[in-house]
Amino acid sequence: MSGALDSITSSLISRALDVSVANHQAIAHNIANASTLGYQPLKLNFEEIMAEMQDVLGTVSDAGEAKAALSDISLSFMPGEEGLGVQLDAEMVAMSINTTHYQALLSARSQWTSLMGLAIKGGR
Repeated sequence: MSGALDSITSSLISRALDVSVANHQAIAHNIANASTLGYQPLKLNFEEIMAEMQDVLGTVSDAGEAKAALSDISLSFMPGEEGLGVQLDAEMVAMSINTTHYQALLSARSQWTSLMGLAIKGGR
């Protein structure tokens, strides 16, 4: 969606979905490299990035400004704890949590789209 129908909510949900996808990629990469000697797992802190997004949104009032500010938030991967290697059970738990986040975000996007459709139809 773009133009007049674009909103801060839409931008936030889209960016949160991007974060969730990036987190899933990091987890999958960790699992794929679990048996690689010397591999240091990647980490993307979903909650930390969401808190940063919330802080950014507190400073903007325009949807275009919000979209630009949200896209400026870095999705940099950080190495996990050194020396531990990949803990497969912890990665599987992280993947399950991330999948739940992703599904919740998709549900929020669907509900938001339904509300927009209802508003466009005049409540009919």
